[in-house]
Amino acid sequence: MQVSVALLAAQGCGAPQNGGPAHRNEYIRACADGADLAGAPPAVAAVIRRYAPVAAIMNDFYWDLFGTSRTTPYPSEKIERAMSAMR
Repeated sequence: MQVSVALLAAQGCGAPQNGGPAHRNEYIRACADGADLAGAPPAVAAVIRRYAPVAAIMNDFYWDLFGTSRTTPYPSEKIERAMSAMR
């Protein structure tokens, strides 16, 4: 899911084409916070809007796991809350 949202965002749906994963993660976080997805086809925008909150949580987890500490706890409660909001 996280990879799908990142790929959709990177394929011309408003995500920065320069700046690498840090900028793409910022864009996904903005989408999770309700940013406008100007230029995205409606079906693609719907997928990004639906899954961006969980993708942002997973991006933060991976960023911390590989950049800060290998003992970073898995964010299961945050994911559960975000998934519950999707239902």
